[in-house]
Amino acid sequence: MVLPASAFKKPLPVIPALAATSVVALALAGFFLHQSSQRAEALATATAGAEQANGEVTRLKARVHELEQDLASKKTELASALKTLPVEVSFHVGDPGTGFVAHFDNTSTAPMRLTVEPRRARTGEYGRLEVTILPDGSAELAEKQGWAFRSGDTLTVTSGDFRPVSLAVP
Repeated sequence: MVLPASAFKKPLPVIPALAATSVVALALAGFFLHQSSQRAEALATATAGAEQANGEVTRLKARVHELEQDLASKKTELASALKTLPVEVSFHVGDPGTGFVAHFDNTSTAPMRLTVEPRRARTGEYGRLEVTILPDGSAELAEKQGWAFRSGDTLTVTSGDFRPVSLAVP
C-alpha cells in the first residue's frame, strides 16, 4: 500500500524567534534601567534642593526672629526717648443714659492738639476724635462730640512727639 505524500510543513524558527525576543527583552531592560537611573538622579537633585531650601528657611526664620528682637528693642528705646504727654485724663458720669465723659487737663504752657482713639472691645467699634486744649486748659469729650464712653472701653491719646497714653474707662 502506498500512502499519499503529505504536505511538508516547515518547522517554526524557534531559535531565531527566541533570540529576537531576548534582544527585545534586553533592549527594554536597558531602557527601563536607564529611565530608572535618570529618575533616581532627578530625585537626588530634588532632595538636595529641598534640603538646601529647608536650610535657607531655617536661616531666614532665625533672621526674622533677630529682626523682631531688634524692632522690640528699638520700640523700647523710642518709647523711653519720648516725653510724657502733659495731659491728665479722667472720667466722670455724664447725663443719664449718655455714658461717661472723658476730661482732659493740659498741664503744659503750650496748646495741645490731641488725637483720641476710643475702642469698644465687645463690639469692635472704634473712633478717632481730635481736640485742642489751650495752655493750662481743659476739654471734655462725650456723646455730643462723637463717642459715648462706656465702662470697659479703651482709649489711646496721642500728640506729636509725646509718648502715647492708653487707658481703660472704669
